[in-house]
Amino acid sequence: MSNPAISIIIPFYNAAPYLKRCLESVLNQDFTEFELICINDGSTDGSLQIAEEYTETFENVRIISQENRGLSNARNRGMAAAAGEYLMFVDSDDYLEKNVLGKLYAECSCHRLDMLDYRVDIVSDRGRAKMCPEAAKTTGVSDGRSYFTGFIARYGKQPFVSAWSHMYRRDFLSENGLQFIDGRKYEDLVFTATAYIRAQAVMYLDLPVYNYIKV
Repeated sequence: MSNPAISIIIPFYNAAPYLKRCLESVLNQDFTEFELICINDGSTDGSLQIAEEYTETFENVRIISQENRGLSNARNRGMAAAAGEYLMFVDSDDYLEKNVLGKLYAECSCHRLDMLDYRVDIVSDRGRAKMCPEAAKTTGVSDGRSYFTGFIARYGKQPFVSAWSHMYRRDFLSENGLQFIDGRKYEDLVFTATAYIRAQAVMYLDLPVYNYIKV
């Protein structure tokens, strides 16, 4: 796909027990204008073989394999390969809700957003819960600094800063030189906080999108 609306980046390392669920949650969406970039970060189990099965059926799936270099490096590799107008990250042990990609892209393109935040649910043996239960209403568009400080003022804590709780405009990330710091623990924090500070158009959409698996 030469000009996808969205690039979805899924790094994986020895993810065989749950990779299929993750991939199918992306590929079974009703919105199809996306590319799926899988970064095989040196897996030694059957993960690569699982991903390869999907390349036989779906033309929009690509696999990039590399030696094990860690999550930050794998995400950066995916960003470098991405061609979509917007991009998002999905961890291989998590999964998306059904038929959400089209709704996310519609909001992003309508408002020319740099970042779109959406609802993340924590899924565990005890059931399902909102990651940030306070943020229960869709917000208007604002610059990222105002969004960030306003969130803290309302809820007494910062917005969730994981890489996978946002959709980003790819050119915005490129123009600002945003990458994950290689080898750094909690690599999402610096990346996402910097993105907020530099973004000119951010909003929150109260739509269940991402399922974070907590074991």
